[in-house]
Amino acid sequence: FLLKPLLAAWRVLQDSATWALIEQLMQILLADPRVFPPDDVYPPHTHVHGTLRTLCGIVDYARLTDNQALIARAERLGRFIRNRGTSFGFLPESVDRPSDIISCETCALMDYVGLAVSLANAGYVEYWAEVERVVRNQLTESQAHDLDWLPVDNQRPDTYQFSWRDLTTRLVGSYAGWSSPTHFLAAEETLNAHWGGPELRDKARLLQNCCGGSGIHAFFIAWKNIARYQDGRLTVALHMEKSTPQAEIRCQQPYQGLLSVRLLRECSVSLRLPEGVTADQAQLTCNGQPVPFTLDGQF
Repeated sequence: FLLKPLLAAWRVLQDSATWALIEQLMQILLADPRVFPPDDVYPPHTHVHGTLRTLCGIVDYARLTDNQALIARAERLGRFIRNRGTSFGFLPESVDRPSDIISCETCALMDYVGLAVSLANAGYVEYWAEVERVVRNQLTESQAHDLDWLPVDNQRPDTYQFSWRDLTTRLVGSYAGWSSPTHFLAAEETLNAHWGGPELRDKARLLQNCCGGSGIHAFFIAWKNIARYQDGRLTVALHMEKSTPQAEIRCQQPYQGLLSVRLLRECSVSLRLPEGVTADQAQLTCNGQPVPFTLDGQF
């Protein structure tokens, strides 16, 4: 968890002491088989959130140092975890957990979106489609909007540790701590054996405070990377909505296969061809008139 905040600090401070600490931490991580298993296979019970967070930092470090081999290794490891989930973004809390209770932490979704964006910006452009699918599906559905199924007791006084009043309204907007592909809460799991004190016995866990902030951060990562303006060119990588000083970007998916860009200043424009669409299926118009385009990879 330390690597990404250290890299963020270095980008601001640009000081040798912070960079020396980053290099020291990288040496420890690269030598740790729990982070870099020799066969690129994580063992059962590997914590997905913590592992993906570390891989995010490693890719960011490798991009700064132009270490393409390290980026490729991190991509293989991230893909191993990704293959334990679904195409729409569900990721298990732990790798190959030998149990019938398999749930997804919103924290892990945040880290996967972060890793996918870093890999896409490093040249693995196929990960832009991954980001769109995760954000539109498992991440969006992990935010609470209907909690009428929660028990509420407005006659019971709150304590410093417990609250029962108005839960169905106070918790709207929170993020799932243990979701399933079809449920906000995967299971009524208590973990009596090793989680919390005696006052928590037999109480099902619903939310994790860490996931609340992580859900917001995951959306921010995607929003930040929707479009980029550099050297007179606006590049739209994600088919989502955003307003920038250069353009207003509006997306009609999933209702229509339509992306519109209203330019606010003169510039060239590069758009990513969305997943499932070939170049001969795409149509580009300007002020209602068809215009030709060239394709460079996925843009």
